[in-house]
Amino acid sequence: MKRISLWLLLLFSAHSIHAQWTASGGPVQGVQVWDMTSSGTTVFAATNLGAFVSTNNGQTWSAINTGLPSDVNLRSIVANGSTLYAGAQTGTAFTSTNGGQSWTSVSTGLPASAIRVLFIGSNFLLAGTEAGIFRSTNNGQTWTGTTGLPTGTQTTRLYQFGTALLAATNNGIYASSDNGATWAIPATGGSGIASNSIGSITGGIIQIGSDLFTHTSNGYYRSANNGQSWTSVSTTGLNATADAITLVGTTPIVGTRGGRTVFTLSGTTWIPASGLPADGAVLSLLVVGSRVFAGLNGHGIFISENNGSTFRESNQGFPSLAEVTALTTVGDALYAALEGIAIGRNSGGVYASSNNGASWSLLGTSPNTNVLTGLFSLAVRGRVMLAGDGGGVWRSADLGETWARANTGIPAVVNNDDFNGMVFVGDNHVVAATGNGFLFSRDAGQSWNVPATGNPTASARALLVLANGRVLGATSNGVFRSADTGRTWTATTLTPSTWSLMAIGNRIFAGLDLGDVRTSTDEGATWTGGRIPNVSSTVRALATSGSVLFAAASEGVFASTNNGSTWTNASTGLPTITPLAMVATNTALFIGGRGSSDRGIGIWQRPLIQLSTRESRPERPTAFRLEQNYPNPFNPTTVIEYELPTSSQVSLKIFDVLGREVAALVNARQEAGRYAASFNALGLTSGMYFYQLQAGSFVQTKKMLLVK
Repeated sequence: MKRISLWLLLLFSAHSIHAQWTASGGPVQGVQVWDMTSSGTTVFAATNLGAFVSTNNGQTWSAINTGLPSDVNLRSIVANGSTLYAGAQTGTAFTSTNGGQSWTSVSTGLPASAIRVLFIGSNFLLAGTEAGIFRSTNNGQTWTGTTGLPTGTQTTRLYQFGTALLAATNNGIYASSDNGATWAIPATGGSGIASNSIGSITGGIIQIGSDLFTHTSNGYYRSANNGQSWTSVSTTGLNATADAITLVGTTPIVGTRGGRTVFTLSGTTWIPASGLPADGAVLSLLVVGSRVFAGLNGHGIFISENNGSTFRESNQGFPSLAEVTALTTVGDALYAALEGIAIGRNSGGVYASSNNGASWSLLGTSPNTNVLTGLFSLAVRGRVMLAGDGGGVWRSADLGETWARANTGIPAVVNNDDFNGMVFVGDNHVVAATGNGFLFSRDAGQSWNVPATGNPTASARALLVLANGRVLGATSNGVFRSADTGRTWTATTLTPSTWSLMAIGNRIFAGLDLGDVRTSTDEGATWTGGRIPNVSSTVRALATSGSVLFAAASEGVFASTNNGSTWTNASTGLPTITPLAMVATNTALFIGGRGSSDRGIGIWQRPLIQLSTRESRPERPTAFRLEQNYPNPFNPTTVIEYELPTSSQVSLKIFDVLGREVAALVNARQEAGRYAASFNALGLTSGMYFYQLQAGSFVQTKKMLLVK
């Protein structure tokens, strides 16, 4: 039997709402990977969200935070077999003797200063902090300060090269000959530069043969005498300080802040890697077997399988702090615009998913492309993409690979306002909603024009394209209408502050404050409607799937199958959210926004089949039932739902076309209720497969198609 990744998705009791929201496969932003270590092929990561582990070459990651504070920011981690030590930003050290499954604090004697590096010696531990180096001889139970380092020395890396114990610091390199109890500048030997005169070291030291190398704030240096003296090595192609340095075989590879972030030394030239975010900053590097792991500041982990030449994102299992402000679909592609996250740096960008949100890729990773941050809106037509921020419009003619400003014609009064929404009205006409009314473009967003008449001096927030060039715009002064692709505007009779717009056929819906949803069947001439029960916040996003209307507010997501006359709460599993964007694909509803503590929550999704056809069913199933899987065709995951009217011994299995069992999803006794199991066909070939439910005497088999 092939090894299949599978897990029971949900267990629905007779009183449940059939399903719940789950986190999408990204985009992952806000994860700072400060340090990484390995034990065999198992990789551990120290992040601002705690400790994570991967046992499958970085394909997936799992949090291992039992015993750690919920808000822990881990700056360092080191492993010796199943024993781990981790250091926090607050100066607290932790240890685990079971591979990270549980942690205990071991901090007596440590200062309240970030532990940037930990080192396991033969019978001692060292903790390099921003207030010096501390030492323990009893497995971290107590720590004592060491001597010899100048006041204010921040230790970033610790190494053992033969009998030499070296510390890389902001004041150069120091050495210890007594297992780290005392430190001094290495005795100068031969010609060259003293170790405390080569500059600040944040990346560390590598050894090639008998020589040591480091990349400091002053450049690349070599020592032939265990760090006693250093000579500058002339290289080209790298103008940034290395925050991480390691070896792939005997080839140096460094990680830097900004620019292309990872460089490999070829001769005397540093060659940039591809596939990394243009706004990335590499905080850590780790080589495990044939793979290079790069830990980034805000973008999680990227992996290279060709010696650091190209990288791909590998963040499945990490949570996301991304604040998603726009979601849109084009065919089978799903696109997301991010405002960013409060992590001490700007972030954002445009991401794409081609597998219904299972994974996301950052667009615009080509060398020298502009970096998009703080986005509020997104529009896509063919290969043209438009992204709006607080400084105007970014435009791409190659589906997001490269971007350039497109602010021609935008008046100064608008240029510093947020571009809250943009829509294509045909191939070349675009309408934009800004913090100061509307703009329109006749050349697919290359240049912009102010409407001739009727443009409100109000904050415009959302747009809805009707037929024949007609557009509705939601503003702080109500809904406005244009009959000529945004050239002129007139006010409708809906004048309260409006945030969102959507349509089902010729029926238009508008989301207002206080849970109010209005509807119009005459393009805004008249409006009716009322409030969603128990909702008092703003209806910031609307979406539709067939005849089902979805409304998102701070209280959650609500569904209506009768044009807003009645509503069903469809928020099970959704975290606290201020919704900023919502869209429906053929199979799922997606939502993004801001969570608690004013941080993003990434993208969450829920299958549409659970939000429409299921909602009106009786609470308790009345018959055995096996649903068609969704999505179908699928790649690589799909969901299989079934219903049990009575307690039953249940078997749910997957077979190939030859009748061979390839997976057993369920083999257990289950109570009456509705269930859903997720099947991951990673590792299987494309083709027809069968899934069979057996519950007592009930047996049913259905087909599904895997297309890769």
